This record gives sequence, C-alpha cells and structure tokens, in this order.
Amino acid sequence: MINIAICDDDTFFIDYIEKVIVEVNGSDKDINFYEYTKGKVFLWDVEDGMDIDLLILDIKLDDAMGDQVAVEFRKKHLNTTLVFCSGFCNPSPEMIKIAPYRFLIKQYSREKMLDECEEIIDYLKNKRTAPMIKGYKEREHFQIESDDIMYISIARRGTNIHVCPRGLKNNNNNVFHCKKKIEDLYEQLKEYNFVYAHNSYIVNLKYIKKRVKEEIELMNGETLSVSRARTAELKKRMVEYMETKYER
Repeated sequence: MINIAICDDDTFFIDYIEKVIVEVNGSDKDINFYEYTKGKVFLWDVEDGMDIDLLILDIKLDDAMGDQVAVEFRKKHLNTTLVFCSGFCNPSPEMIKIAPYRFLIKQYSREKMLDECEEIIDYLKNKRTAPMIKGYKEREHFQIESDDIMYISIARRGTNIHVCPRGLKNNNNNVFHCKKKIEDLYEQLKEYNFVYAHNSYIVNLKYIKKRVKEEIELMNGETLSVSRARTAELKKRMVEYMETKYER
C-alpha cells in the first residue's frame, strides 16, 4: 500500500488531487489517503507513528506555514517523499533545505497535473524497488535502503556506508561496514542518484545541500572534498538532479 497524506485548507483541491492520483495509478486499491486541513492536526497524528510514503503539503495553511510544518515533520520522517503545492511557485531557501521532491502549482492544466502526479507515483514505486545494501555493525548485519544512504566511502576490506541519521545531525552511530568494493556499489547505485565526487567516495545527490569550490556540504552539515577530476561530472549530475526536481 502507498500511504498518502494531503494537508491543504482547500478541500476542493484535496478531492481533485486524489482523483488525479487514482487516475494515474489506475486504481485506488493500493492507496490510502489521509486528509488534513490543519497543519497542527496533521503533526499530532504523525507524532503517533503514522507511516507516510508521500506528503502533499500546501505552502500556506490557515494555521501554519507549510515550511514550518515540513520542518517539524522532517525531524522524525526523513524518508517520506515531500511535495509542496501552492497557487504560486516561489520556494523560499527554507523550503529548499527541507529537500522537497517537487512543487505542484494548483493552476496547472489537468493534463499537466496528470503528468506531474504520474511522475511522482512512478518515483514512489521505483523508490520501493531500489536496491538494498547489506551493512554490518558490531557483528550484526542490516539491510539498508539505498535512499537512506548519504554517501559511501572506501574503507579497509570494503566500504563504509554513511546513513542519514534522524534529525539530520552528524552521528557516527550511523556508519555501517560493507564488504563490497566502492566500484561495485557504484555500478549498483548509479541509476539511483549516486555519483563520484572523489575517487574515495560516492555521494547521494539527494543529500547534497550545496557545493562551494572544492567541497560539498551535506544536509547534516558534514563537508566532503571534491577532486578536480570529478568536479565536471558532479556539477553536471547536480544540475540534472535539480532540474528533475524543480524545473517543471
């Protein structure tokens, strides 16, 4: 099942976007919709542990700003796909930092909205089929979702997998060892937004906050060096990734 929460004070838009999603999905049998008109009520519900795959969130709600709701939501739900919706598209720096997958403009034509929602649903389904990587820590093994991995670095007898921690704060407890070589992992993950930024590591484009000269800063504040030989390809892939997310 795909769990979709829609938080918007316009009930007509909620009804409309649900119908569009069902149409592009071909059925409503594998979708659960959760409707909210108040940001605070939505946050209360997810605090109880509700599992959400997709959140469609209005930028401006009656009781709160969408970016404020998103910040609180992201503290415990880092892997939910976030889509902002609005009658206008003027993303603030705060919204970009939250790393939404896309912005939906309510004035889109029906054809355009169908295209956008089809890509969103396809993304959710592909995300579920992304490879799992086996990691080890203290003699225990874990299956790690590739979407949770910030970057992978070369280590003795394999690689270290650096997983996105809750709250996006640097935490050494989120590092797992993998026996695979970095070149083998890259071949496995290159179709899922991973790119070489240095010969010693590959990084998930999803978690890059910004690039400054010969460094990249990740969403958790960690900085990594970028080799000159990898700069051009990294810049190219970052542009392609951002265009996919925002230039619609």
